[in-house]
Amino acid sequence: NIPFVLADPLPFTDFIVGLDVAREKKKDLPGSINTTAIARIYCNDGDLVKYTINDTAIEGETIPDKVLEALFPYHHFAGKHVVIHRDGLFRGNEKAALQQRAVQLGATFYLVEIIKNDAPRLYCQSEKHKSDENPHGIIQPAKGTIFKISETEAFLVSSLPPFQNSTPQPLHLRSD
Repeated sequence: NIPFVLADPLPFTDFIVGLDVAREKKKDLPGSINTTAIARIYCNDGDLVKYTINDTAIEGETIPDKVLEALFPYHHFAGKHVVIHRDGLFRGNEKAALQQRAVQLGATFYLVEIIKNDAPRLYCQSEKHKSDENPHGIIQPAKGTIFKISETEAFLVSSLPPFQNSTPQPLHLRSD
């Protein structure tokens, strides 16, 4: 998590909140134990407001309703517009619990899933990169390249691979 501040604040939101479940590797067995829910809260200009850790042990990937309620306190989120991005898919009842919490707070929550696996590779075509070895000019897409599938879904190249002749693994973004 590298801190940054945006040149221009996002006009449609007051806060951006990242939700995740932390895992601890099992000592003698394969897999992990889900230990806690984490929320990183940023202002609409990207400035970190706070980092919240809920120490309740969590079974599975679903963040329980009571934990979600604790991560979004009234004094901080009442009446606010909040982009909530989930590391991975929203699980179980999380979307419904967050929508209910938004109603309780008189807030508006915009829910976004950030899926890191199974997105197709993206490529770009460039006339200036055509050669005998690359007759169609196929190259890596630039960092920040977006392939929009619909109004609520897209693939985003957020980082490039370490090797020039490989392709990046884009993020799959889905919103309500």
